[in-house]
Amino acid sequence: MTDQIPTTDVTSDDKLWALLAYIFSPLVPVIVMLMEDKKNRPFLKAHNAQALVLGIVGWIVNIVLSWTCIVPIVVLSF
Repeated sequence: MTDQIPTTDVTSDDKLWALLAYIFSPLVPVIVMLMEDKKNRPFLKAHNAQALVLGIVGWIVNIVLSWTCIVPIVVLSF
């Protein structure tokens, strides 16, 4: 009983788009989701979802940390 993931051809183009999705997250994952030929590739779909979540969580953490640092400085300066 082997539950193996079906192997598909992963091209260098797929790897490049996955890398770009992680580097320029969450912008590139949204662009990849709009591209018909890219959004149906299993490799890209998996990495795109991870990069999108990573980008959104990164933005939220960035905003929260920025406000926790900026607000005390502004309050103490008055």
